[in-house]
Amino acid sequence: LVRLARHLGSLHRYHQLCSSYRPDLYRDRLQQIIKMEVPMGATRLDMIAAFNSSYRSASRLHLSCGSIAQGEQEQAAKNALIVVERLYAPFR
Repeated sequence: LVRLARHLGSLHRYHQLCSSYRPDLYRDRLQQIIKMEVPMGATRLDMIAAFNSSYRSASRLHLSCGSIAQGEQEQAAKNALIVVERLYAPFR
């Protein structure tokens, strides 16, 4: 969950830069995950810290949407999907 939160943080920043549609989409997703999973105190705090750290890192790297930011957005989305698939695998 912490790794997923990290990917969502960078996706949140790239989405803000490259899309005007639902600017809080990924922050809302993280809040939904926290609400549904009800992670224990330390895990919840680690998820929030990972999201914020990744967001800040992407903010420092990219001030506008360009081809590099779009490429990193695509990679972050792929990485997030890998994490989601691993989390979902035991329930198949």
